[in-house]
Amino acid sequence: MTTVDFAMRLEGYMISDVDGVITNYAQGIVDLKKKLAELIHSKLDTTAGYHIPKIIYTNFDH
Repeated sequence: MTTVDFAMRLEGYMISDVDGVITNYAQGIVDLKKKLAELIHSKLDTTAGYHIPKIIYTNFDH
């Protein structure tokens, strides 16, 4: 690879903001997990009739 090719690829990488995309994806997953937990809590509150302070799921990430 020539120096010019390397510089062009590096510039493309820097302009594309790949780090921002990765961060946004990770934050999106965290937000979805939070919304899911809120939905489950709200359904349990209305169905069971009492508040459940904390739910622990085994292997939730998988």
